[in-house]
Formats: sequence, structure tokens, C-alpha cells
Amino acid sequence: MEPGFHVNVPLFSTIEDFSLLKDATEFEPVVLPTKDGKTVAIGFVIVWHIDEDNVVRAATSTDDLVGMIGEVGESLLPPLVLMHTYDEILDRVRGGRNLKTVNESLMEDAQDLLREFGVTVDTARINFGPVQTRVTRHLHGLNDGVPVVI
Repeated sequence: MEPGFHVNVPLFSTIEDFSLLKDATEFEPVVLPTKDGKTVAIGFVIVWHIDEDNVVRAATSTDDLVGMIGEVGESLLPPLVLMHTYDEILDRVRGGRNLKTVNESLMEDAQDLLREFGVTVDTARINFGPVQTRVTRHLHGLNDGVPVVI
């Protein structure tokens, strides 16, 4: 540099730190109605990573990448569950009738929605179970106060 007054203008004002390792976002089970009016409790997990080629897109597409993955993930299950009956969902979980399984549909939907943010989905899997209501009553004087599940 030559002598005199110089002004340096930074090209970047913030730095985002992204891990290129796999990460997972787990979604707690939610109770959703099926097409036939029954309810199921479904939670799921999305395992994802950012490819080296997509770091810039991931850094510039949103201010909060993990929060955005959470928002997109929460939008995936309701339409998937609402368009099937309870028995169809059970059958799809088992992979019967040559239909795509729920996990395959969830994986495709997650890949389609998260690709534009530079996120690669490795796995999307549900934790499925029927809604079970447990009533616990404490019977005083009986069973030494041990709760009884009815």
C-alpha cells in the first residue's frame, strides 16, 4: 500500500458457522385426526446435513436454519395423515399393498421442501403409535396407596 488515507470496507458483516456433519431434528409426537375421524400420535425425526456445495445457499436463505427446519418439519405430517384412514396408515407403516410407506412419503416431502435451503435430508422416519389414554387412580386404603392403571 502506498502512503496516505485508506478505507477498508468489509465484504462480510457476519459469519455463520455450519457443521457439515449430519445433524438431527426430532419432533415430539402430535395427535392428528385421520380421514375416518380416528386419531394417531405420530412423532418423527429428520436426519440432515449441508453439502459443501450448498453452504452459501444455507447461510443466505434464512436467518435461523435450524428453526426453519423445525417449521418445515411441523408442516409435513398433518396433510400426510389427513388424507388416509387409520387402517391405511397402519398398512402404509408396514409397507403393505405396494404403496409407498409413510416414511418414504415423509422423506420425499422433506427433501423437496428443504432442498431450496441447501439442506440435504438423509433420513426421515416416524415414531408411530395409537393414542392411548391412561387413567390413574390412587385407591386409599387399597393396594397400599399404589396407583392403579385402569
